[in-house]
Amino acid sequence: MKLELFDVDEFVKLNHLKEVTSPVIFERGGIPNPDGLISNEIFGVNTRDRKETFAYIDLGGHFFHPHIYKVLRRIFRNIDKIVSGEEYFSINNEGKLVKDPNGETGIEFLYENWNKLKWTGNGGMSTERANLIGKTKKDLIFIDKQIVIPAFYRDISTNDAGTGAKVPDLDQYYVNLIRSVSLIKSGDMFAISFHSTNYAIQNLLVTIYDHFRGMLDKKNGLLRKYLMGKNVDFCARVVISTPLYVDNKPEDNMVDFQHSAVSIAQICVLTYPFMVNWLKGYFERELIETQHAKERIRRKGSNGDDEIVGVKNPEAYFSDSYIKKAIDRYVKDPSSRYDTIEVPLTDGTFGELVITGYTRFSQEGIDDSPLIKRPMTWTDLLFIAANDIVENKHIMVTRYPILDNFGIFISRIRVASTRQTMPMTVYGKVYKWYPVIDLNMPKELVANNFIDVLRFSNAYLKGLDKQSLSSINSFNCWKLR
Repeated sequence: MKLELFDVDEFVKLNHLKEVTSPVIFERGGIPNPDGLISNEIFGVNTRDRKETFAYIDLGGHFFHPHIYKVLRRIFRNIDKIVSGEEYFSINNEGKLVKDPNGETGIEFLYENWNKLKWTGNGGMSTERANLIGKTKKDLIFIDKQIVIPAFYRDISTNDAGTGAKVPDLDQYYVNLIRSVSLIKSGDMFAISFHSTNYAIQNLLVTIYDHFRGMLDKKNGLLRKYLMGKNVDFCARVVISTPLYVDNKPEDNMVDFQHSAVSIAQICVLTYPFMVNWLKGYFERELIETQHAKERIRRKGSNGDDEIVGVKNPEAYFSDSYIKKAIDRYVKDPSSRYDTIEVPLTDGTFGELVITGYTRFSQEGIDDSPLIKRPMTWTDLLFIAANDIVENKHIMVTRYPILDNFGIFISRIRVASTRQTMPMTVYGKVYKWYPVIDLNMPKELVANNFIDVLRFSNAYLKGLDKQSLSSINSFNCWKLR
């Protein structure tokens, strides 16, 4: 994002702004002063006009743009002493300001000789600031007007008793500015008072600038709150980490230039409506509509063998609310990820869904011997769901701030789960990186067994301007047509 200094004169001219000249806000009877900061003649009377109408204060002289003044303070510490008239300076043959008892002082001295000055830095940010000042036009470096924002956004509120009014800080800054400018325009001042008043005006301009900047930047600023920090549907902010290269062949790596490893929890957030719809279809297909639902459920009988018991009212139990709560719990409570999926039975008890998988492979295909048959966990189910959902989808990875077109890239998705994985076939589909699940693991250790970071090829790092692999990223999930 490229930002330029605001051209105050052009804004005033294009919008035909009126001038605020009086520091008096109200006249007798509580009527707004016609030349004041909440004037009906300047800002209008209806809500729309008072929301959209700007005005300006004529500063009666030339002053530094507040941003430039703050930059100057960093590269030339004596700038305050010149503006305030405390010390005298002259310009040497190299275009540098040097102390000189026979020199000049004051902001008008700087304005008149600005094009003679040359600014250089000592490297790094110092040079960058010096280049900003040196390459910016003089008519942007100096301003002679201060914009006044619409009255609607700085309304004066009365107290509950109706005996007084609370003036916002911004209005008070404007009032102080108008009064100081009036002193300058009167011309009846000693030199020392003239310079000190100019210094006060310059600092007021900086204070107003900082007031608005404080509303925009940092954690609670408008930019973070309503733009970068806004809640975008089906996006996730995640930490990135380096890929794991522990395989013997490149094709065995989960992460490559075309694929990024995205955790199950992140996919649940990115594809939330797809996930809800998939789970609804699964429970309807396996427990509600099918005649073989009993084969999917396990409950130990008194003799230790599995019993077959009917399912009780699965339509009501596996509702939309149940599915949404299950997804939210999986995302927010990693310790619950090895919880099994319980099913209500006709005798008032609960059974567990069962998963059957094959892990032995031969050259001809899959060995049909069932090697794994155990209770199904939410990790099993959501891993299978995630793979089905993202099969034809991509993620768009964005690193803020976006400096250029390399700050965003698009990648295919592979579903990451536990630290250890294995090949496994479930429901006739081969999963190369199926999670290894230990049902006996203590709940407090379960969270540490999952990889919940985003991993992508190191080839993208230079384009993202990364100095390390610890950064917050935001990305979208969408389907390429």
